[in-house]
Amino acid sequence: MATCAYCGQPILWTTTPNGRRMPVDPRPVQFGGNVALLDPGSPVPLSRVVGKAEEYDGPRWKAHFTSCPRGGKKARRKRAA
Repeated sequence: MATCAYCGQPILWTTTPNGRRMPVDPRPVQFGGNVALLDPGSPVPLSRVVGKAEEYDGPRWKAHFTSCPRGGKKARRKRAA
């Protein structure tokens, strides 16, 4: 399992329907999760965001951007001199 480069917590990399990678916390949550994994047993599962008004009864995961102490902010690259 991968770990977050900023906080060191375990993460699960997923792929969104538009092909972008999104880190999620590795365990489903009972409350507060808005990510559905469409094939959770896959090495890189396909994920999608579940809307608030959408009825979805399956397990939900939490995007790691919301639980990381760094808040999903990327490190700034140093400019070449």
